[in-house]
Amino acid sequence: MGPIAGLAFHPIRGTLASASWDGSVKVWDLYKRDGNSAPETFENGADVVCVAFRPDGNQLCSGTIRGLLRFWNVEDGSLICEIDGQKDIKGGRKINDRMTADNNASSRYFTSIAYSADGTCLLAGGNSK
Repeated sequence: MGPIAGLAFHPIRGTLASASWDGSVKVWDLYKRDGNSAPETFENGADVVCVAFRPDGNQLCSGTIRGLLRFWNVEDGSLICEIDGQKDIKGGRKINDRMTADNNASSRYFTSIAYSADGTCLLAGGNSK
């Protein structure tokens, strides 16, 4: 397990989701009495820096350092869909501009995500100029 980058409480149940630099999101049941129970794990393939539950608690969104937003079904752990947002936050650049750290798209990713109150929209913000 890598360092924890983000936490989110389930809006209804007593569970907590943790986003980790090891590329996983783990959902922990806070009220389980059994000390041997393992958390449910959602593998992302890249460091995860933010996580959020939809207000109805049925969906979880994770954001990685590759600019991916992944949407998960909380009940069965399946991946619903993903959005590659790296192109959306990379900023403008002309074809003949030199590549620098400031305009490199690989350093741009979402660091914060939040669902709207009705759960129909997701707002994401992060490292971009």
